[in-house]
Amino acid sequence: MGKAKRAKEKKLLEEQRKLAAEAKKREEKKENIKIVTIVVSILLVVAILVTSVCLVIAGIKGKGNYLRDKVSVSSDNYEVNNAMLSYLFADGFYMQKSYFDYYASYFGLDTSAPLKNQSYDETMTWYDYFLQAAANNAASILVNAEAAKAAGITLDDTDKALIEKEVDSLKSDAETLELDFDKYLSEYYGLGVKEDDVRDTLELYYLSLKYYYKTILGIEISAEAINEYYEEHEEDFVQVDYKTYTFMANYDKNATEAEKEAAAKEAQTHADELAKATTEKEFDISLRVYLEALYEENVKKDPTLKKAEEVDAVIEDSLVEGEVAKEKSEYSEWLFNDDTKVNDTKVISDGKGNYSVYMLVSAKSRDESKTQNVRHVLFLESEYESKEACRAAAEAALAEFNKTGKSESDFADLAVKYTGDTGSIYNGGLYENITEGQMVEEFNDWCFDEKREAGDVEIVYSASYGYHIMYYCGEGEAAWSAVARDALTEEKYGEISDELVEKYKINIDLKKASNVPDLNK
Repeated sequence: MGKAKRAKEKKLLEEQRKLAAEAKKREEKKENIKIVTIVVSILLVVAILVTSVCLVIAGIKGKGNYLRDKVSVSSDNYEVNNAMLSYLFADGFYMQKSYFDYYASYFGLDTSAPLKNQSYDETMTWYDYFLQAAANNAASILVNAEAAKAAGITLDDTDKALIEKEVDSLKSDAETLELDFDKYLSEYYGLGVKEDDVRDTLELYYLSLKYYYKTILGIEISAEAINEYYEEHEEDFVQVDYKTYTFMANYDKNATEAEKEAAAKEAQTHADELAKATTEKEFDISLRVYLEALYEENVKKDPTLKKAEEVDAVIEDSLVEGEVAKEKSEYSEWLFNDDTKVNDTKVISDGKGNYSVYMLVSAKSRDESKTQNVRHVLFLESEYESKEACRAAAEAALAEFNKTGKSESDFADLAVKYTGDTGSIYNGGLYENITEGQMVEEFNDWCFDEKREAGDVEIVYSASYGYHIMYYCGEGEAAWSAVARDALTEEKYGEISDELVEKYKINIDLKKASNVPDLNK
């Protein structure tokens, strides 16, 4: 074989090897692509399956049967399933949310975070806390529902209208948030909670509420029982009026001990001077002299201060009326001591250089101030598109009352028909024995107007609630008697309630209740 031929064959062999190598690479690449494709396909299938499973689970939960199928609270005739308990759970949480938000630093609860992730104490989470509260609430509802059934109490058209109003209010909230109603219920009350679950819960709740009001309104307390209660609890009823003012030891944060002692001595000197007063008038005069001198100095620093107004306000605030005895309080023990007489004074130190002066200005007595009886029909502003619409509804109802009759009985019927106050609907909007300051300001001022006469009817607006159609019934009993009557009524109902709890056994299964959805997930 010639040299040229061998070279040619070698080159051809190298080209063949090269082609073979490239062919092998192409096959390997195809195989890799095939493997990757298979893996990707498998992963896609798995992802689709996982997604499908999640969607299926969400769909199942969304229907709510997983909640509805478990009954966690029950009595002989009634049941609360977990969909209903979920509504009570969330409702209880939302009712207390603002309170827990305000005291967040004290309770350590973040109401915007999942409750299961936060410890209430060493034994339970906040989820456990609210779940237990919801279960206890459900149990109380069922006890009263059983008692209502035994007493032949049922829901009527008025009760059903109240339920409808609550459902409509929820629907209005959903519309405001631009949410489908089912979506709204799921987000705020738990995945799977439906309108029927809310209605079922409200029906039991209003049956329970109706029994409570009919029972408590039927409790009669005699004048003899009231007097006996007063005699047994006299220390809870007697009250006094007194004057007081505290002189502070004024010094800056860098003051020496000597400077602090001097400031305390000066405060004590002023307190001793004020304590020389022998009448309420002398107390005011002596306090005014001190305050005017004090404000004179302050006005030099701040010319915008209105000395006269400031002094008058402090003197007016120095009078405390209707004080009742307080345990473990030096000033209270002195005020209610039998040896302390009207116009006696006492100086009490807080141990930090501040001295308070007290003067007893009235002897111990019970509160004989008058109370008022009034009926009202409430139109909640929150249930109307505007304040004007709420007012119009109140005016229309008042026109109806004026047309059909003007008796107290007619007004009671009006309250049952229209009021948004569930606390008074079962007795025709009646509030008896209202004490001064007990109700919101606008309501209170109308009731205690000195010109008020029995039969007066008027529309009153309160910023806290909305429009009230007021009907003045007349004066009630003395304030002390009203307090005693309320205490005896609650005491009697407590006895009835204890008997009902003993009679109607309620089953609570918190293990079954554990699938009630957490909030803020």
